[in-house]
Amino acid sequence: MLIKRILLFLICALVLGCQRQETAVLIEIKNLIVEGKTTEQEILEIFGKPTSITSLPRFQLVSKDLNIPDELKSRLISIENNMPSRLKGGEIWNYTQINIQKGRVFNTLSSAYLTVIFDLDGVVSGYHFKSARTRY
Repeated sequence: MLIKRILLFLICALVLGCQRQETAVLIEIKNLIVEGKTTEQEILEIFGKPTSITSLPRFQLVSKDLNIPDELKSRLISIENNMPSRLKGGEIWNYTQINIQKGRVFNTLSSAYLTVIFDLDGVVSGYHFKSARTRY
């Protein structure tokens, strides 16, 4: 657990310390997060508690109570079964880190954002990482 926390700290330090290191950080994140395999528990162990969590609504085409012809119902069920997992519900976890460095001439605002999308089974269905650095 301590090693993973240190790894997270190093990743954030690289992102916030030098924008050119973003490629290296993306490669490291790709090694840590595997779509369709990594679970919520593993993300918690690696990155800790998220900054925010958003629940995705459960999208359902066919209600069992709906009185429609069986052929149409089977087509709708087939479409529903083949929908991307993020349309079937789940959660979005956001991680945000912001750092302000005061300099003699310029101040630097660095930020890193990681968004992880989970399906209903708590497995990663997608993620996005972005960092930025601004002098003012």
